[in-house]
Amino acid sequence: MPETIEQARGYVPNANYFSASQVFGRDVTFHGRIFFPAVGTAGEITAGTYTPTLDNTTNVSASTAYQCQYLRVGNTVTVSGLVDVDPTIAVATVLGISIPIASNFGAVEDCAGVAFASGIAGLGAAVRANVANDRAEMAWVATDLTNQPMYFTFTYQII
Repeated sequence: MPETIEQARGYVPNANYFSASQVFGRDVTFHGRIFFPAVGTAGEITAGTYTPTLDNTTNVSASTAYQCQYLRVGNTVTVSGLVDVDPTIAVATVLGISIPIASNFGAVEDCAGVAFASGIAGLGAAVRANVANDRAEMAWVATDLTNQPMYFTFTYQII
């Protein structure tokens, strides 16, 4: 049985206890079954940053994208970041957000998350898939018409 993460590749059968002595220079102990995929496989773990392309889809006069971060584990991608949004009037509002790793969304629930404006009490938004354009979109009913920072997170599957 392998004794360190560097030695482990693939599934460790019947691994009720597995100890890895060096993970980022720290002592670590794992309990349960552990899978360590080979580099370049669907189970690979990657992370990075990107600045999304924004689309002022509905009721948005201006928006600003900032550098965001993402984490990919296998075919699941989690994204978090910040955008500034300036709604035009107090109605339904939609902002399109490009995704860091391409996916082929088939339903709005293929991407899901939330966003909130830190300076406006109760101003939240849903983040969902835009099926027609294979991107995420932030959707809410605007109540404040000033340019506001909105912090968001969403998760999607690579399809």
